[in-house]
Amino acid sequence: MELKNSPRMLVAERLVTDLVQAGLASGAPSRARDAARVLARWDRTADATSRGGVLFKTWERLYRTAVDTASYWREPWTPERPMETPAGLGDPEAALEALAAAADSMEARGWALNVPWGEVHRVVRGEVDVPVSGCEGTLGCFRTLSFEEMEDGRWAANRGDAWIFAVEFGDPPYGDPPRAYTVLAYGQSPRVDSSHHADQAEMFARGEMKAVAWTDEAIREGAIRRYRPGR
Repeated sequence: MELKNSPRMLVAERLVTDLVQAGLASGAPSRARDAARVLARWDRTADATSRGGVLFKTWERLYRTAVDTASYWREPWTPERPMETPAGLGDPEAALEALAAAADSMEARGWALNVPWGEVHRVVRGEVDVPVSGCEGTLGCFRTLSFEEMEDGRWAANRGDAWIFAVEFGDPPYGDPPRAYTVLAYGQSPRVDSSHHADQAEMFARGEMKAVAWTDEAIREGAIRRYRPGR
């Protein structure tokens, strides 16, 4: 469960060191140096409280569109070093241009270069509007979320790890019942007037899960209402 909710951003871990070094070099544009100082202090995660991830995500999108796939990494993936590759900036010059442009883009949106990730990335459902950790799979997050831009410029999670189900089985054939935990970010009901429309949204955003009622006894204890069809 800890791993599933990890805010690690693998692409950042593979690129930020090179990017910061290039940004702090004497010949780098002043806007790139400002951004590099923020990234130097960043923890390389998409944690809701982390400062620097929004800047990196903005930079990465610009860098990815500026270079072809072969030039993205300095060292491409190899089967001989599958866990350490790909790594490093393939085109430092394009990376610096993208970094200065990312800083300008942040300023145009009215965001500080070190705006917290969760101030921009949200879970929005019903009356719930809360910060969330996680990022797109293209950035190498295991807690994978995609986002759509809202009218106010912030980003609301709309795809990804919306339903998580973790199970630990008992010893066969007559061991204890399985232990299971789950969370359904988009709620049990699409009806906005239902109490179950957004009742798991905040739980999901916090990286929490609820226990599954596996036995008859647990189901009875957790029942909200009982009825029989036709009565």
